[in-house]
Amino acid sequence: MQTPNGQRTSSRRPLARGRGLRRLGSLLLTLSFLTISWNAVRIEGFEPGQILLAVAVAILGLDALGARRTIDIPTAMLVGALLIASAGLLCAVFPVSPSYIGSRFNPISPTTIISGGNLAQLAKFEVALIGVILAVLLLRPTITEARRLTGAWAISALISAAVAASDASGHTNISARLLGFIDSSGRQAGLTEQANHLAVSMAIVVPVLLYWILHGRARTKIVGALALGLVTYGSLLAGSRGGFAGMLFAVAFFVLLTPRLRLPALLFGIPLLAFAACVAVLAFPSVVTTVATDIRLAGNLGAVSDVAHLFSLQQGLLDVQQSPIYGIGFQVINGATEVHLQLLAAGGVLALVGYLVYWFTVLRAWFAARHIDEALATALVTSILTFLFLNFVESQVADTYLYVPAAILVSLAAAAPREVVRKKVAPRRATISPLRASAPRFAHPRSGPSASPIYAS
Repeated sequence: MQTPNGQRTSSRRPLARGRGLRRLGSLLLTLSFLTISWNAVRIEGFEPGQILLAVAVAILGLDALGARRTIDIPTAMLVGALLIASAGLLCAVFPVSPSYIGSRFNPISPTTIISGGNLAQLAKFEVALIGVILAVLLLRPTITEARRLTGAWAISALISAAVAASDASGHTNISARLLGFIDSSGRQAGLTEQANHLAVSMAIVVPVLLYWILHGRARTKIVGALALGLVTYGSLLAGSRGGFAGMLFAVAFFVLLTPRLRLPALLFGIPLLAFAACVAVLAFPSVVTTVATDIRLAGNLGAVSDVAHLFSLQQGLLDVQQSPIYGIGFQVINGATEVHLQLLAAGGVLALVGYLVYWFTVLRAWFAARHIDEALATALVTSILTFLFLNFVESQVADTYLYVPAAILVSLAAAAPREVVRKKVAPRRATISPLRASAPRFAHPRSGPSASPIYAS
């Protein structure tokens, strides 16, 4: 192609500024989410998902700086994280008596996870609260990328469940090599550092699998159904009562939040489930007993665990009395087997209020995010609600994999034009697959590809 002056020009369109950095950052963030639940895998003391996340934030930060883009992190989330950080810093400046810390009850068990003091655990917690959301907001993902990130996060848990199944069958011994011990009770941890972590990761990923089954193409539906069976088996292998209950609540939350499933479930689903439960108890009592034993509803393992949990709860109450405003330090963040009590013990009222403000802000984001992709937003908020339910029965709170659904949901909400949220106009539905999806175009006549970065392709 030539200009009027006879000069030759290229017919190719120039690449957008920073596109290469953005693509690299998107790839690294996807790989981070693909490994983010493997907290037993360490490289020089760091989890691979955390390393990839840090590199992705650096690259996407350079891209955003070059393009002079702003980051729309909700102010209330920053306030919540700041309250938690202030509690940890106050603990460092005004520590409780070392003799009290030394006299605390600590269950002696090979599965007891002790990694770092107050500031180290606080830094880990803040990375989970803000680092994951910062990375996703720096990317400003398209709908396709948001679905891909969600799929990568789900596959991370599926791989861990597959490792647990392989270890349980005796074909491999991966978990024992990573942790350095064998759980004599037979509980499996997969690629996580403790069996309860595996159970929690199984529970919170269930809504994404249901999303694949309900909204995916035929092949995706099959993958989702097989994956649902795998995570159910993985939860049984983990032997966590709370985790298994979380799976049931995840299904219930998903049905209640999905309009097309709500009425059929109330009319037919609940009666059929009740009938199936009665048939199972009467016709297959040995199977029911085996399942109850696997998740420690029956047998001696559950009773022993209950005693340890009771002592941990009592110790948490004593910790709160010792320092009710800013706690005794985040080195005890996983110690009370109930997240809200743990936050009170570790960071006092400051930490608990910050945590509640943080999640209230995330849940509010759902009302905006559902106008971008209603089905994906419903799956993500169901994962979040499942995790919040598990806060009452499990101790996991400071790991990065727990905050991925919140990060993607907030990124969807940040992309919603204000007039869309106000008028409640929903986009057209589109079929999806775990790591690939078609991005629907917005239905509102005033909005289009330029209305929000999430529609850029």
